[in-house]
Amino acid sequence: MIVVATTLAAFAMDRRDTYAAWLYTAEEVIASHDDVRFFAAVQVDTRGTAPFVPLLEELADLPVHVDYWSYSLDDGRHDPEPAAPPDDGREPLLGLRHGRGSESPALLRGRLRAAGRRPT
Repeated sequence: MIVVATTLAAFAMDRRDTYAAWLYTAEEVIASHDDVRFFAAVQVDTRGTAPFVPLLEELADLPVHVDYWSYSLDDGRHDPEPAAPPDDGREPLLGLRHGRGSESPALLRGRLRAAGRRPT
């Protein structure tokens, strides 16, 4: 099995040549190997996966299985002031929140259509 993967933050979705560069050779890779899968880990903000719709659509068009996970970082602050470092001199840990999607291209296309191309 070959897994072609990337991580992306929402700001990368402003330009196709940034967010989709890892897919430029997808057809050649798929044609040259029997078991190819594509995986994307997307860092979501308050907009959820909405900024990633163009990427999810491109993944849905691939004739192979695709996986995607969403995650967000939470430093535990509840106000805009910087957090004080821990008393023991260690750096504060960031909380990691995540979700997972694992769908065939057909299921992903159907979910995008059902959500009006605005998945959550």
